[in-house]
Amino acid sequence: ENKVVTSIGLFFGSKSATNNIMIQVRGISEGGMPNKTVYAETVLTPDQVNVSVNVAVETKVSFDDPLVVDAGKEYCVVALTDNSDYTMWTATRGQVDLVTKEIITSNPYLTGVLYSSSNASAWTIHQDTDLKFTIYTARFNETAVIDFDTITNLESDRVVSMATYLTPSNTGCKWQIKLIMQSEGQDVTMDSKPWVPIGNYADVELAGIVRALKLRATFTANQNMSPMLSLQDLTV
Repeated sequence: ENKVVTSIGLFFGSKSATNNIMIQVRGISEGGMPNKTVYAETVLTPDQVNVSVNVAVETKVSFDDPLVVDAGKEYCVVALTDNSDYTMWTATRGQVDLVTKEIITSNPYLTGVLYSSSNASAWTIHQDTDLKFTIYTARFNETAVIDFDTITNLESDRVVSMATYLTPSNTGCKWQIKLIMQSEGQDVTMDSKPWVPIGNYADVELAGIVRALKLRATFTANQNMSPMLSLQDLTV
């Protein structure tokens, strides 16, 4: 089932005092190697990187936008830096586990492979070693409501709303609006007005002049996936 990745936990053994490190999520080519398609990317400064000598401290990496990953599709986490002071904890078959103190007898992560590269293009496979990491995914409520702030001091006889959002399978988004007309008394409040359904791209010509309006978005989600709204692309 498709999911939304909220962050990735990485474990560093050392870091640079001055150089940053870039963390990407990339696709995997048909040949099984990391490709050039970058689905998410962020840059960590040295003060954002936690290090430990016993794998005990995690660095949680978050991205600016939600990362939707498709079920059955392969992805990879890529760490890019031009400084050799950065090291990350791995587990190698035949070595001692620092946590359990036992010999590692099998690959800890059976469905993945560790790669290394000097140029982020040509990759070397390490079959007996895996990177230590944690994937965090979102868990959504079935319903969520966003009530936007009331827009006041209007003098308009027409309302146009435009919103950009994604509704993956089994999710949805419904819009509603409240209006206070210029002809109504000053004692009329939004609480006394009914919600009226509108479309995400609505052009409503009004019978009078509106002086205030309020928008509501109701999201319908499932446990692993939710509609996604870009507030930057919402215009009224």
